[in-house]
Amino acid sequence: MVSFDRTKQGQYSYIRTGPYGQCDVVARLGPGSFVDVACYVTNDYGNTWSYAHINDGTRRYWGYIYDASLEGGGAGARC
Repeated sequence: MVSFDRTKQGQYSYIRTGPYGQCDVVARLGPGSFVDVACYVTNDYGNTWSYAHINDGTRRYWGYIYDASLEGGGAGARC
Protein backbone atom coordinates (compact mmCIF):
# COMPACT_ATOMS: atom_id res chain seq x y z
CA MET A 1 0.00 0.00 0.00
CA VAL A 2 1.34 3.42 -0.93
CA SER A 3 0.84 6.35 1.41
CA PHE A 4 1.88 9.98 1.31
CA ASP A 5 4.39 11.87 3.41
CA ARG A 6 6.04 15.25 3.24
CA THR A 7 9.65 16.37 3.62
CA LYS A 8 10.42 18.48 6.67
CA GLN A 9 10.41 22.26 6.41
CA GLY A 10 13.75 24.07 6.40
CA GLN A 11 15.84 21.33 4.80
CA TYR A 12 16.39 19.55 1.52
CA SER A 13 15.84 15.81 1.33
CA TYR A 14 17.21 13.29 -1.12
CA ILE A 15 15.93 10.18 -2.83
CA ARG A 16 18.88 7.81 -3.17
CA THR A 17 19.68 4.56 -4.97
CA GLY A 18 19.92 2.67 -1.67
CA PRO A 19 19.18 3.06 2.05
CA TYR A 20 22.43 4.83 3.02
CA GLY A 21 23.59 8.43 2.95
CA GLN A 22 26.56 7.32 0.84
CA CYS A 23 24.32 6.05 -2.00
CA ASP A 24 23.95 8.11 -5.17
CA VAL A 25 21.30 10.83 -5.27
CA VAL A 26 18.39 10.18 -7.62
CA ALA A 27 16.50 13.41 -6.85
CA ARG A 28 16.74 16.40 -4.50
CA LEU A 29 13.47 17.48 -2.87
CA GLY A 30 12.79 20.93 -1.55
CA PRO A 31 11.32 21.55 1.90
CA GLY A 32 7.66 20.55 2.14
CA SER A 33 7.69 18.30 -0.94
CA PHE A 34 5.12 15.52 -1.09
CA VAL A 35 6.34 11.96 -1.71
CA ASP A 36 4.63 8.59 -2.12
CA VAL A 37 6.08 6.04 0.29
CA ALA A 38 5.45 2.33 -0.21
CA CYS A 39 7.42 0.51 2.48
CA TYR A 40 10.56 0.83 4.59
CA VAL A 41 13.84 -0.99 5.17
CA THR A 42 16.27 -0.82 8.09
CA ASN A 43 19.93 -0.46 7.13
CA ASP A 44 22.97 -1.88 8.95
CA TYR A 45 23.15 1.23 11.16
CA GLY A 46 19.57 0.74 12.38
CA ASN A 47 18.20 3.69 10.38
CA THR A 48 14.92 3.34 8.51
CA TRP A 49 14.51 4.44 4.91
CA SER A 50 11.28 4.43 2.92
CA TYR A 51 11.07 3.25 -0.66
CA ALA A 52 9.60 6.35 -2.27
CA HIS A 53 8.30 7.73 -5.54
CA ILE A 54 7.91 11.27 -6.82
CA ASN A 55 6.70 12.67 -10.11
CA ASP A 56 7.94 16.17 -10.90
CA GLY A 57 5.68 16.54 -13.93
CA THR A 58 8.31 15.51 -16.45
CA ARG A 59 9.99 12.51 -14.83
CA ARG A 60 9.27 9.84 -12.23
CA TYR A 61 11.85 9.03 -9.59
CA TRP A 62 12.04 5.91 -7.40
CA GLY A 63 14.47 5.27 -4.58
CA TYR A 64 15.04 5.49 -0.84
CA ILE A 65 14.47 8.50 1.41
CA TYR A 66 15.67 8.75 5.01
CA ASP A 67 12.63 8.51 7.30
CA ALA A 68 13.96 11.14 9.72
CA SER A 69 13.67 13.69 6.89
CA LEU A 70 9.91 13.12 6.60
CA GLU A 71 7.26 14.83 8.71
CA GLY A 72 5.24 11.65 9.14
CA GLY A 73 8.21 9.38 9.73
CA GLY A 74 7.93 7.45 6.47
CA ALA A 75 6.14 4.29 5.43
CA GLY A 76 4.35 2.14 7.99
CA ALA A 77 4.98 -1.26 6.39
CA ARG A 78 8.25 -3.15 6.06
CA CYS A 79 9.31 -4.01 2.48
